Amino acid sequence: MAYQGLAVSVLTLISYFVGHFMESGVWEIANSPDGMTMAFLTLSMAEIVHSLNMRSQRNSIFTLKGQNKALNLAAPGLSGPDYPGH
Repeated sequence: MAYQGLAVSVLTLISYFVGHFMESGVWEIANSPDGMTMAFLTLSMAEIVHSLNMRSQRNSIFTLKGQNKALNLAAPGLSGPDYPGH
């Protein structure tokens, strides 16, 4: 499953650079608050999706019924907006 870790790493780096570019308008490696925020959110969402993917090695998430209801209820709540005023 090393390809999953590689995919998460690449997506996190891409989101960092996109966030930094949106903040500064320059493609560079720098200390960027927006880039770090986007990388953190990407990594967080990837881990939520990964936790749902790892529930079974053989069956799809849609064919698993009644297993881990707490995770099923928590995952949408963890991925929703959590900032006041929006």
